[in-house]
Amino acid sequence: HTGLHFLAGAAGTTEILTLDSTGILSLTSTTDSSSTTTGSLKTAGGLGVAKTIYVGTGINFGSTTLSKYEEGTWTPVAAGTITAGAGTYTSQTGSYTRIGNRVLVSAAIGWSAHTGTGNLIITGLPFTAGAVRGSTTIESSGLVCVNPLGRVEVSSTTIVLVELVTATRVAMDAAVDFIFINGSYGI
Repeated sequence: HTGLHFLAGAAGTTEILTLDSTGILSLTSTTDSSSTTTGSLKTAGGLGVAKTIYVGTGINFGSTTLSKYEEGTWTPVAAGTITAGAGTYTSQTGSYTRIGNRVLVSAAIGWSAHTGTGNLIITGLPFTAGAVRGSTTIESSGLVCVNPLGRVEVSSTTIVLVELVTATRVAMDAAVDFIFINGSYGI
């Protein structure tokens, strides 16, 4: 064996901690009888990490476990509710961060021509929404609505645009300079 090895057990043959020659510290079992987790690490004054922490099944905060963290991109698509149509996009980018069962989204979308009819929706969210609506703030130029608000529909990957004051849905528009979207929803 190369590196530093700590052994336990009556015969001193159970390896519990290894520091290998590349500097990787491995916990292979626990000597803490109150712990049910293999590989527990307790520190008196905190733990500093220089690079990346890799988590197997989640991080436990007492009664809550953070089991998912993810960052990525998504492609927002403008569509009509009667006829989805097709657009000539001038901007079409989106990003997201998922933390547990919450998704934070942002996007920029604009088009110079579109054949959709009906009310305007934005599709393509990266995860299907849960049982409670989410909301997004909308900033726009060229949209036929003064105070738009985005509403993430239940069990969908769709944002419905609604006029904030009148609560009416926003009509599809043939050309929109830009729509900026920022918001969150549960999954």
